Amino acid sequence: MTTELLEQPMEAVAEPAHPNRELIDGLRAMADWLEDHPQDPNGSVTLNLFPNDRDALLKAIQGVGRVEKQAIDKWYYLRKRFSSHVTIEWNQSRESVCERVVVGTKTIAAEPEKIIPAKPERVEEVVEWRCPESILRSE
Repeated sequence: MTTELLEQPMEAVAEPAHPNRELIDGLRAMADWLEDHPQDPNGSVTLNLFPNDRDALLKAIQGVGRVEKQAIDKWYYLRKRFSSHVTIEWNQSRESVCERVVVGTKTIAAEPEKIIPAKPERVEEVVEWRCPESILRSE
């Protein structure tokens, strides 16, 4: 008995597109451009991401390693520094991550009514900026 191997053309199976494909391609293009055009590193890049909710935030940072956390006003941030010039920040509303706890009360002193003094009529310059069509061309 002989066994015959038949070659069958394999059907191409399309992989699902990465949900961040456009962002990744843009960052890669930017990195390539920076590599091809050396200059003083007087800049930085911070990528701000806004997960939909707390669970999405926790999923987003899995495997990223050590992150800094910070809460300012209504925002809660997780920050990963890849270098002194490259950072990712995951931004989330503070109320979706933190628990609001009333720990006391404070009295705000009354303020007297304030009368705003009148301002005399005056003349101010009206300006517009005229920039060259190309900053690469001297005029």
